[in-house]
Amino acid sequence: MSNNSHLVFCVPGKPQAKQRARVCKFGTYTPKETINYENLITMCFLDQIKIDNPIESPIIIYITARFAPANSFSATKKRKMIVGNIKHTQKPDLDNIIKTVKDALNKVAYKDDSQIYAIWAKKEYHDKDELLVTIKEVCE
Repeated sequence: MSNNSHLVFCVPGKPQAKQRARVCKFGTYTPKETINYENLITMCFLDQIKIDNPIESPIIIYITARFAPANSFSATKKRKMIVGNIKHTQKPDLDNIIKTVKDALNKVAYKDDSQIYAIWAKKEYHDKDELLVTIKEVCE
């Protein structure tokens, strides 16, 4: 990948937050839903982006988590939500969505998540649920 390149991909479905590790008598484990969603992100990346090796230079990650308004909302409220007059401030928490994306792409899109020197992320309403991710390699 050359400097200043952008890798852009989309994950269909409702964006999910990384769940806390669970503790049981045998130790700790990551919930199955989190593992499944991280695997979906990884598979979407590999399916949509063709790179030979993980990026090794500094990167910026841009994440847009899109959520469809509930069907129970009025058409007027849905329109206000989609154009951005009403902000998405409900669960899931944005920082946990970011963590899910970082963990899913570590060692796949980039060599190590320590290479991430900036993250830009937001939640918004949209006509469909999806997660948009852009990885930008930055000149050193």
